[in-house]
Amino acid sequence: MKERLCSVFGTLRQAQYCAAAYIRLEQTSEARRQPSRTSANAAFISACNRTLSASGQGIALRHWNDASFVLLYMWSESANLHSHLKQFALETAHSLQATPSIGISSACSFPKHLRKCGVEAHQALNGINLLHRTANAAVYDEDALPAAVRLHFYDFEDDFRIALLSGSELSVRETVGRWFDEMRKLPGISLGQLEIWNSEIRLMLLRWTEKYGIKDGADIRYELEEAIAAVPFDEQGFFSIEAWQRNLGEIVLSIIKQLNVNEVRSKSIVYEMARYIDHNYNDDLSVQEIAKHFHLSREYASRLFKKETGENLNDYIQKIHMTKAQQLLAGGTLKINEIAQMIGYNDEKYFSKVFKKQFGVSPNRFRKLPPT
Repeated sequence: MKERLCSVFGTLRQAQYCAAAYIRLEQTSEARRQPSRTSANAAFISACNRTLSASGQGIALRHWNDASFVLLYMWSESANLHSHLKQFALETAHSLQATPSIGISSACSFPKHLRKCGVEAHQALNGINLLHRTANAAVYDEDALPAAVRLHFYDFEDDFRIALLSGSELSVRETVGRWFDEMRKLPGISLGQLEIWNSEIRLMLLRWTEKYGIKDGADIRYELEEAIAAVPFDEQGFFSIEAWQRNLGEIVLSIIKQLNVNEVRSKSIVYEMARYIDHNYNDDLSVQEIAKHFHLSREYASRLFKKETGENLNDYIQKIHMTKAQQLLAGGTLKINEIAQMIGYNDEKYFSKVFKKQFGVSPNRFRKLPPT
């Protein structure tokens, strides 16, 4: 390998060490407004290679699989190479009015550990805290463990789905706001965490487009993929939670516009209401509480449920409660008042009255009946 590279870069014959930088750039708003500007990455690569070609001590390349990243390699006889690499990358980025996030490898033996340099630089970049309002550069530390991701997007997926089906822009923005309120409590956010969250969002959107019959699903998935992949930055080129919050809200709202509104939304939200009741039978549920949970008025929730199922919503809630009570009574070990409390009834007498109305026998009598 070294001989092949030396045929292009003569200075490599004396090189004992190499280092790599994994770089993500974002131009400031002023630079983005220039009418003749090239992309930040293309300008950075060109500027780096103009300088490096003179010394023959490095090369800048577009990442082979992701155009949003640049790889910068340098080689030297000195083991202090990574310090020079960091300074060079920062100065070049700043000259282009670009804000960089840079992951830098340790100085590795050349050419044996050339690939290792790239891996280390990527890991260093993924660990950078994007909340720091400075030009971020980090050198790989083999003792540093990746931060555990304690917040996951799928923890909020049910809330997002309900907001989506409600068709309410206000509900969508409130749900997005709750997610970002939790994010703001985190001590740091890294590019690695963003990649995990974006993967979770992609999976959620894929399920939605398939489940809810979104028109032109393949086209909208491509558009959404582009929107998700773009890391949001502010006017100074720094990562912005506020910009990402606006971006995510627009993504969900764009899906709402693609829904086959009347048929899909009404059937899906009734299914979600029934699922919610089934999973929360131990609570003292009411029509008002369920309507509020799904961002609907009490009257509309009742009318929609009746239209799709032929059953009153209040009757369905009671039926689920009593069916669960039957199952618990059949076990034969719990007291009547314990069962009543387990399905959301604090008054044992009222529970017994409702149970008898539903099945024609009291809970005590039902427990004594032979199994069928």
